Amino acid sequence: MKFKPFFKKEKKEPTLSEIINGFGKTFSYNQVMDFLPLFSETDQKTILENISKKQSALWNNPKQVKYYTKVHPYVPFTLEHFEEMVKIIDIQNNEVLLDLGCSVGSFIKKLTKIDRKGVRIIGIDYSSNALKQLEKELVDIPRQNYDIKLIYQNFNKGIPLPSSSVDKVISNWGIVYLRTEELIKILEEIKRVLKPGGMFVFSALAKDGANLQFENFSNFFLLISVILKKWKHVFDALQFEKRCHGYFPEYSREKLSNMIKTAGLEILKSKHTIKGKSITFIVKKPK
Repeated sequence: MKFKPFFKKEKKEPTLSEIINGFGKTFSYNQVMDFLPLFSETDQKTILENISKKQSALWNNPKQVKYYTKVHPYVPFTLEHFEEMVKIIDIQNNEVLLDLGCSVGSFIKKLTKIDRKGVRIIGIDYSSNALKQLEKELVDIPRQNYDIKLIYQNFNKGIPLPSSSVDKVISNWGIVYLRTEELIKILEEIKRVLKPGGMFVFSALAKDGANLQFENFSNFFLLISVILKKWKHVFDALQFEKRCHGYFPEYSREKLSNMIKTAGLEILKSKHTIKGKSITFIVKKPK
């Protein structure tokens, strides 16, 4: 006769209310997706609707908008990541660029500092507060050579642009809040709006990234000096990172690669960035 240890608690599947109330805190996005098949179709729909609402509320929160405006672009390693993404996109005269999930315009503002002519930039986001903040800041940016248009849109409704009308698309953690089937659809939309041979550069939270590592002592002391100077930025960034891992899916490089190929796009390069916290893909539409 077997006896169950009195000190060992049996694991219980969470209830619908526990999943909804605990999303982003007790249960991460990926954990909720693991539990999803345990519920009825009706309850699954309820869970997904609540997830979508909480994600939208996070991006639209004035505190989050302020963080993304004042802090995030200047966080150690993130700043370098932004600058590298701008170099990769390599905007040229008379090109049309689409920024998916443009938020408060960290990339748009960097691009307008590059001396180019006849460039058209289209920024799309589903956070009305982020777009309002960007509109305010664009007033003070000299952009006589840049035509900038902002569009409020949820990506689940597609991209409101003509086919083969965009030279380059950039998205920094901007589209990967979507579920797998939704992400494949938006990748297909990106392929549709890109001109033949057009480039798509995007980043996502890395599920299989390396942990923060220091190759040598110089890197270690560099990080310490940065933290001492910008400790508040680092603290805010760690809190933001925690929210991201709770609220949004983490995809492996392999899974993202498969979705990109399924959408009919060609991968030129992929690599982990921000010390393994993120993964960046450089993709193109076949000619």
